[in-house]
Order: sequence, then structure tokens, then C-alpha cells
Amino acid sequence: MKKFLLILVIFVNLSSLYSQEIEVSKFQLSEISFPVKIKNLTDSTLHQVSVYDANQTLVNKFTFEGDNYETKITLPRSGNYSFVISSEPGISASVRIIPGWLSVVPPLLAIFLALIIRQVLVSLAAGIFVGAVIIYNYNPLTALLRFTDTIIMNALVDHDHMFIIVFTLMIGGVVGVISQNGGTAGLANLITRYAKKAKSGLISSWLMGMVVFFDDYANSLIIGNMMRPITDK
Repeated sequence: MKKFLLILVIFVNLSSLYSQEIEVSKFQLSEISFPVKIKNLTDSTLHQVSVYDANQTLVNKFTFEGDNYETKITLPRSGNYSFVISSEPGISASVRIIPGWLSVVPPLLAIFLALIIRQVLVSLAAGIFVGAVIIYNYNPLTALLRFTDTIIMNALVDHDHMFIIVFTLMIGGVVGVISQNGGTAGLANLITRYAKKAKSGLISSWLMGMVVFFDDYANSLIIGNMMRPITDK
């Protein structure tokens, strides 16, 4: 019985030891504050957290009292940074800071390509790949691998993401059936009687957009396909 209690105590202490951590995201943007969480330290005394850059230069520090703490910090320059607790040198974490202006490159590229090649999926994939290149230290090979086994897989296993994908595919299927049956062409011919100029065509698209109000994805899919023959004229 004593041996059992001793083993139980050891396992409890080991579990509490390994649960101590500094929780911080792996990637952040410069000049934007991000949360830092310290969890389950061994004591509630005064602690100091130091932030070092890649050259081991101290760039920031803060103190707190207790075994759990949460704060937000801002790092002005890009690069790799590490967080170390002075009283717990074995506990550390790292973060890579990316220049803030790079965050607009992937969406701008996706929009630009969609307008040029008129292939939305290819444009989105290109934008995601460029974002992965930025995140994974500008290494295109690593970005290509993580694009497949990490980014796409994490997006698919998320419940909300999968709901949107299935819903969008179902709406797209319905729109495709309507288009093949001539419904889109018939609606376009009906609206063309009233929308004879560019301004009236835009107003017609706006009014049709108000009709499909129940979902933003359905609005884009249905109205976009139905009004394309009119707006392209």
C-alpha cells in the first residue's frame, strides 16, 4: 500500500512538472500585441520573464507574482525571439515575428490572380502558398510540404470549416442544376429588359443581392452566377 501511494505521489508530481509552460503562438506580426500565458508554475513567488532575440540580446521583460499569469506584449522588429522565466530556466518558448505588411500580400495576390486568370481555387491556393512561404521562414519547399499536411488538413478537420465547405458545395450544386436547366439564362433575359445600361445593371445586381439575404456564401454563389451574363455585357 505504501509503495502504491509513493508511486501515485511521484506520478502526480511529474504531471504537474510537465504541465508548466509558457503558452505563445509560434508566429506573430510586428507592432501588434499578442497574448503570452504562463501556466502552473511550482510556486507563487515573484517571477521575471525575459524576452531575447536571436542574438541573445534582452529586448523585453516583465514580472508577475503567482503560479499563473497572462499578459500582452508587442515586439517591434521581425525575427526569432525566446521567452525564459528566470526562476524556472527549464521552461521556455519561442515565437517568430513577421513584418506586418507581409500579412496583406497573400490576400492581395489571390484577388489579383482571380481577376487575371478567373480561376478562384487556383488563386486561393497561390495566396495560401505564399502565406505559407512567409510563415515558414521563406522556404518554398517547407511551405509546399506544410501546405499539404498541415494547413489543408487543419482546415478540413475543423467542424465549422467543414460545415462551410459542404454547404457551399451543396449551394453550388443547386446553382449548377439551375444553370443547366436554363434558369440562369431565363433570369438574365428577364432582367435585360429593364437593365439596358451599366448603371441599371448594377442596380439590378444590388436588388437581387438583397433578395438572397439569408447567407453571405449563398448570396455570392447564386447572385454571382445569375447576374454574370448581365454584368459581362
